[in-house]
Amino acid sequence: MRVIRNFHLANVLLYAVLLSLLTGCLTAPSAITSTPTSPLASSPTASSVRAGSILNMYQSHASIFGVSWSPDGKRIVSGGGSNIVQVRDLATGNILLNMRGHRGQVWAVAWSPDGKRIASASWDGTAQVWDASNGHHLLTYRGHSNPVLSVAWSPDSQQIVSAGSDDTAQVWNATTGNTSQLPASIRPSRYGMPSPEICC
Repeated sequence: MRVIRNFHLANVLLYAVLLSLLTGCLTAPSAITSTPTSPLASSPTASSVRAGSILNMYQSHASIFGVSWSPDGKRIVSGGGSNIVQVRDLATGNILLNMRGHRGQVWAVAWSPDGKRIASASWDGTAQVWDASNGHHLLTYRGHSNPVLSVAWSPDSQQIVSAGSDDTAQVWNATTGNTSQLPASIRPSRYGMPSPEICC
C-alpha cells in the first residue's frame, strides 16, 4: 500500500512539473515570430540592431523576386509577380513610385550607382530603364529572345548588363540600348559569349 501511494505521489508531482513547463512555453514571448509594427524612423545604428531582428517589413499583394537599395540608402526598389516596379521610402514604408510597363513578372531590379535610373528585368523578354526621380519610362531593351532574369549597372552608370534564359549575357548602352558602341570583345555573339577571334 505504501509503495502504491509513493508511486501515485510521484505521478502527481511529475504531472505538475510537466504542466508548469507547458504553461511557461505557451505564455513566454517568442523573439523569432515577433516583428516590428511600424517602420524605422531613422537609419539603424549598430547599437540599435540586435542579431536576427527584423528592422522593417513591407507587405505586398504579390510575390517579390528582386530588390535593390538606392545609393543614398533612403529608398528601396522592388519587382515581382505584379509586373510593377515599385519604389518605397525606407523610413516610412510609403510607396513613392509605381512603374508600369512590363507585361510579365519582374525578376530583378537594379539602381544605377549615380542614383538617377533604375533597370528592371522581366519574364516578358525585356529589360527596361526608368527615371528614379519620377518613375517615367526611359528605355525598353529587346535584345533577348527569352525571359530576362538579371540586370546590373556598370560603375559609371552608362551601361547595363542583362542576363536571360536565352543563355546570353548582353551589355548595352543604358541611354540608347545600342550594343554597337561597346568594345567588340564584350558584344554578345549568337551563342551568348564573345566571339573567339576577338576575345581576350
